[in-house]
Amino acid sequence: MQPILLSADTKSADYSFVNIYAWAEYYHLQAAGIGDRVATRFCGDGRAVYAFPVGSGPLKPAMDAILQDAAERGETALITGVTEEMEREIAALYPDEYTAVPYPEGFDYLYSTEKLASLAGKKLHGKRNHIHKFEAAHPDWSFAPLTQADIPDCRALARKWLEALEGDKTQAEAETRAMELCFRDFEALDMVGGVLRVGGETVGFTMASPISADTLDVHFEKADGNMEGAYTMVNREFARFIRETKPHILWLNREDDMGLENLRRAKRSYYPEIILQKSALLWKRE
Repeated sequence: MQPILLSADTKSADYSFVNIYAWAEYYHLQAAGIGDRVATRFCGDGRAVYAFPVGSGPLKPAMDAILQDAAERGETALITGVTEEMEREIAALYPDEYTAVPYPEGFDYLYSTEKLASLAGKKLHGKRNHIHKFEAAHPDWSFAPLTQADIPDCRALARKWLEALEGDKTQAEAETRAMELCFRDFEALDMVGGVLRVGGETVGFTMASPISADTLDVHFEKADGNMEGAYTMVNREFARFIRETKPHILWLNREDDMGLENLRRAKRSYYPEIILQKSALLWKRE
């Protein structure tokens, strides 16, 4: 699947192989190759939901296969994760056959690697203050690429993060299971990450993978919430690491906010250059 997904050259996190792989069990996801495209089907609200069939081959055979599959299930097709560019392709083939509904909770936040690495400008003054406070309080901090040997410490930190959460943990527990798959198969999935340490102790980490020629999808980022500036440090240092080691990566996709107000504020506080809008397309009944 990975070569087909990468050939689509989309910046949307919905079409990251790592996301499809790690969340397959949670969403009861299935995938099919249709020519040089990949179609995925998952369970949502008691019905089948499809993703846009990405790839480089002809679109119509893949779309027709989705519409036929939905009809055989006795359902109207619902296709999600459709960017504006994708919808233009669909509209050219199926004009007036569907209703498009934007879903802001699924919009991706994209930032230039350079911006997150430098945190330059007045708008990010507060982020730089967090950095200065962290560096002053913890002069023995270090940041290094994440390796297989670091995973036990990262797993322990993720467990502490989960235990500290209050209220409904359903989504967080699902994320932890997805993270565990990525820990287990970190090298096989060709992921890249970084680890923040203070006095040799792991206090933060991040994990990402490529979704296009110039974009990385940041899947997970965890840090010690009691340590001021730890999250900001992980974010900046990872961007600097990518800038240095992968200069072709111009964008970091930090995924969506799931409709959570605190997460939306956190993502917008870094002033994304691109908010990648998406729609769900519901086919009209015949």
